[in-house]
Amino acid sequence: INLILETEADISVCGYFEDYNNSEGVICSKDVDEKIYVYNSNVEARYALNYYGESIGTVSWNKLYKMSIFDQLRFDKGRLNEDVFLTPKLFYQAKRVTVSTKKLYHYIVSRPDSIMNQSLTEKNLDLISAFYSNFCFFMDKNEKKYAYIYWFKYYGAMIDMYCKFYMIHNNIISERLKNIVRHCMYLIIHTAYLSRL
Repeated sequence: INLILETEADISVCGYFEDYNNSEGVICSKDVDEKIYVYNSNVEARYALNYYGESIGTVSWNKLYKMSIFDQLRFDKGRLNEDVFLTPKLFYQAKRVTVSTKKLYHYIVSRPDSIMNQSLTEKNLDLISAFYSNFCFFMDKNEKKYAYIYWFKYYGAMIDMYCKFYMIHNNIISERLKNIVRHCMYLIIHTAYLSRL
């Protein structure tokens, strides 16, 4: 909280521990020396999100936000990966983002009841939709470099989900996933989108 107030940032990000459950309890990852980075424009903030994404992440649980940044944006109800839908758009809105490498949040990776560890269902396809939503958002803003990033994330997630559904669900591919694949193939064959990048 101090960091977001001191730097007058729209978004403040902290580091996090990846903790693992085992028979002896929770094993914590090690902390690192604290470094603070201040990104003074949404261009810098978007660069940080996309090129240092693993440390910043599109997750919402290691971030604090100014309320005003949500004036025109909301999380989609009932979606998995709802933060993937919204975080890139919030970073686009932000005028200043502060990142601390100090680990202040504990994320238990192997928690069996977590959403991310549930069996594969149609809801997991929301991730593909999130990447496509961000692709369209940045195309509409004429931010082609970032649109290009989300195009490849969309395409990669589509292939990944297709393979997982094929293997896990005994070669049965859902209609929703088939439609996503058809749409993706359409965009590749008719390069109207890609030619604008």
